[in-house]
Formats: sequence, C-alpha cells, structure tokens
Amino acid sequence: MRSIIVTGALLCAALWGSGNEEQWVRLMQEGAAHEKAGQYAAAAASYHEAVRLFDHAAGTHLALALNSLARTNDELGRFSEAERLYRRALLVVENAGEHESPRYAIVLGNLGSLLVENGQVATGMELLREARAMHVRLLPADDPKIAAIDNGLAEALLGAGKYRESERMLNEAVAILEKGPAEAQRELAITLSNLAVIKRQQGQLRDSERLLIRSLEILESELGPQHPLLVRGLNNLATVYGAIHRRDQAESTFQRALALAEKYLGTDHPTYAAVQLNYADFLRASGRKAEAKTLEMQSKSVLLDSARRNGVGLTVDVSTLRAK
Repeated sequence: MRSIIVTGALLCAALWGSGNEEQWVRLMQEGAAHEKAGQYAAAAASYHEAVRLFDHAAGTHLALALNSLARTNDELGRFSEAERLYRRALLVVENAGEHESPRYAIVLGNLGSLLVENGQVATGMELLREARAMHVRLLPADDPKIAAIDNGLAEALLGAGKYRESERMLNEAVAILEKGPAEAQRELAITLSNLAVIKRQQGQLRDSERLLIRSLEILESELGPQHPLLVRGLNNLATVYGAIHRRDQAESTFQRALALAEKYLGTDHPTYAAVQLNYADFLRASGRKAEAKTLEMQSKSVLLDSARRNGVGLTVDVSTLRAK
C-alpha cells in the first residue's frame, strides 16, 4: 500500500489575509474534508479551484494546491495527470527558491512513489532516495515524514524481491510512527499493511493476518468502515484468509473490498480490477473456474485500458496492491 505524504493543511492557519487567500483556504479545507470522506472526485474539484486561484503566481499556495490535486488524481487512477501535476509542483517550489526544503522533498517523494507503482522503479527509487536524504538533512531523525519515505522505498524493494531490506526499513518506520503524533496513524496503518505483505510472502500467515487486522482497525478508527483506503488492506487480508483455507472469510472480505472499490472508485478503476484479479485467483483455487475466468477477463481488460490511458505498461501489483 503506497504512502502519499499530505501537505495540504500545513500552512492554512498562517495564510488568512486577502480575499483570494481566504477563498484558497476554504477550498483546501473543503478538499481535505472530501478526501477524508473518500470522495476523491469532489476533492479534486475543490483542489482544482484552489490551483486556479493562484495559477499565475508562484509560491506556497500554488505548490500545496498542485500537490493535493495530484494526490487526488493519483487516487482516481489518473496517473499520467498526477505525474504532470507533481512535476509542476516541484517546479513551482524550485522557482520559489525552496529546492532544499521539506516541502520539495514531500512532493518529490510522492512523485517517486507514483513512478515506482507505475513500473518506473529505478527512476522512482532515485527520487525517493533523494527525498529521504533531503529530509534527513532538514528534519529530526524521528520525524514521521522520514518514516513515510522509508515506507515508499520499502515498497519498491518489496517489488524487487528484496524482502530482508524491505522488512528492515518497514520495522524502522513502524518504530518511528508508533511514537509519532495522531496524524501519523494513517501512515502507520499503511506501513503495517506493507509489512504484512512481506510476512505473507515469507509464509508467516498468522503474523500477516495480525498485522493486517491492526492496520484496518487503525484506518477504520480514523476514517470509518466505509472508505476506499480500506480496499487494499481488505484485499491483502482476503488473500491471507484464502491461503490459510478460511474460505468463507476470504470470500466475504473480497466482497467487501470490491463493494467499497465499486462505490468510491468505480468498476473501471485499476484498484477495483486488481482486487477482481486476486478474487479470481481465489475462486480458481476453490474450484470455481468458470467464475474465475469471467472475472479475470474483465479485470485484465480494465487494467489494460488504464495502462493505455496513462501511457504505462500493465504494471499494477496485484499481490501487494500498493497505493496506496
């Protein structure tokens, strides 16, 4: 589950002033509220208006709005547009003379994570390492932003099959986030879910189940039981249930993941299709081959369409369903 570091509200309290600034703050807060409710299209609309307000200016307002708009486009599966917006945000921050700043590192890390998920692993990891090095220079060693970057790097290492190094980074991130502020809990949940994927692939299924249940409990406590951020963790938990032959729980958990994905993301979203593909694997293993074949054809068609729209290869990782 991919980390995306949020910057949206960091400076809101300090930006009240002109009419445009007040309207910008309102739009950013409105977008954040929509995001927390899992209403990504509505959030994107608010952030788009915030960008428009300062579209011809340079500095904090535009950079924060661009990063937030990129983040929601990423959640909506509009990966090429998200990449364009992240790159524009980086240019705005750089032109404002803040190339060496936590703000620049945050956007750089978001871009790096996006590229990793879409198959540009080497480039994405390079950006993540650059973002991490910048955070280390500028922030305390136990800052949750460093843990979030470590989480992103660990996901890339996991995709490359480097489980030991990935597990070490995730454990270090958990140690930081466990002691972090309340706003670090969502990142902790993502980190625990990623660690659970490693445990599953190492055959430690009970440990994987325990970590996933805790991850989902954290997210549900913050966001409620109806939120698209639960989809990936539910997918991973359903996969574990299938591996330990708890088929009724596996099926109900897959169905819950699909229902949430359909409601909040749509049936043409790559995450919905990836969950379908994992569900198809479960059905095939359960002897329901005809159902599995139908779902597999549907999901592969959606994933291929998404790849074409975004100009990337068919690179969705249906094993870890990184985010996210």
